[in-house]
Amino acid sequence: MIFPSPIPFAEALAYRKAQKILPTSAGAAEIAQLSTELRERALFSAKTADAGYLAKMDRMLTGMVSPAARKAAGEMAIDPATFRLEMRGKLDKLGYTPDQPGSLQDLGSDARLNLIAKMQLDQAYGYGNHLQAQDPDL
Repeated sequence: MIFPSPIPFAEALAYRKAQKILPTSAGAAEIAQLSTELRERALFSAKTADAGYLAKMDRMLTGMVSPAARKAAGEMAIDPATFRLEMRGKLDKLGYTPDQPGSLQDLGSDARLNLIAKMQLDQAYGYGNHLQAQDPDL
């Protein structure tokens, strides 16, 4: 069957929607000590305690997983550049000033935002692919 436009990857989108926002002041080493179940079901970023910032991140990442759903709602698709721009805008509104500009510790650095987007999308798509692979017809 040929579809006239992209369809949402329902399983990946369900994974994104199931994640709950977890503001935390913990660093990467402390987060690594958390259970796998918690890390898989929570959206967090090391040393990011602002729930509003994480909520914006959650909406943006969900929009990246399901561009077709955004288009159907009359919204623009979100690409990595838009993600970075929007997240930096939110940080500016919060008055964020990094201690180490440009590093992974800088919440607005390309390196950190690209890493977050890549990891979150890879997890969502990996989960979706795993679920689809469980179909006995496949």
